[in-house]
Amino acid sequence: MRAPPLLSPPVTHRIGNWCEESVLREEQLKDFLTKCNNGTLGIQRVQMKKMMALQQVPLAKKFEFGQNVMIKHHINPKSA
Repeated sequence: MRAPPLLSPPVTHRIGNWCEESVLREEQLKDFLTKCNNGTLGIQRVQMKKMMALQQVPLAKKFEFGQNVMIKHHINPKSA
């Protein structure tokens, strides 16, 4: 008994709208590479937001609209 081949055999007959599918795959790849180079992929946007959220900023005496703020709740074990 022979083991099944790891790669599929070469396609000798094309069925259906294979041309449109190959053009669509090429367009999807181009779109992905463009987004990757521009930094607009979903994962890249999430990483940028996370990096911005975790940045330390000096404490201000008054807050302005649009300013990033992180609020933490520290539990004091003596008062609990």
